[in-house]
Amino acid sequence: MYLRQAKSHVGIFYLHGSFLFSKKLEKMISEQN
Repeated sequence: MYLRQAKSHVGIFYLHGSFLFSKKLEKMISEQN
């Protein structure tokens, strides 16, 4: 039970982190142009 909860939390953090990372990349690319 606990392991499954931890996995879902990690998945949420991973999705959130990759979303913020892509946003940051977009901002950097648009600023360079």
